[in-house]
Amino acid sequence: MKITEQIKTFEDACKVLGLDPAQVDQFPNTQNDLLKGILAFTKLLIIAEALNEGYQPDWNNSNEYKYQPWFDMRSKKVGSGLGLSFHAFGYDSSFSIVGSRLVYRSSELAQYAWDQFPEIYADAFVKNRAQ
Repeated sequence: MKITEQIKTFEDACKVLGLDPAQVDQFPNTQNDLLKGILAFTKLLIIAEALNEGYQPDWNNSNEYKYQPWFDMRSKKVGSGLGLSFHAFGYDSSFSIVGSRLVYRSSELAQYAWDQFPEIYADAFVKNRAQ
């Protein structure tokens, strides 16, 4: 079974990794915008790890593409009703503007992560986002 068929929710990603999703949500006062962002980023790390199925990017290999959803935060378009719009895929060879923990092994997985979890991406990357 394809990994994208197994992971449809954050809880599914936790299950693949043997984690208890209730423990991830133990941050105090998650209504606080800073803590809300930390929680969302933590969830994205878990989702990326589960979707990548053990893939570790080789940062010494400039021929290995590394993918991450790329957002146009200035866009007036409303992507998925969140104020973010998916723009393109970013990959880096000799330099990086992307954290290694949130890269995917394929453009399809990066697109899937954005399409499946736009609310979590918005909570992680947009400060004081209206609900």
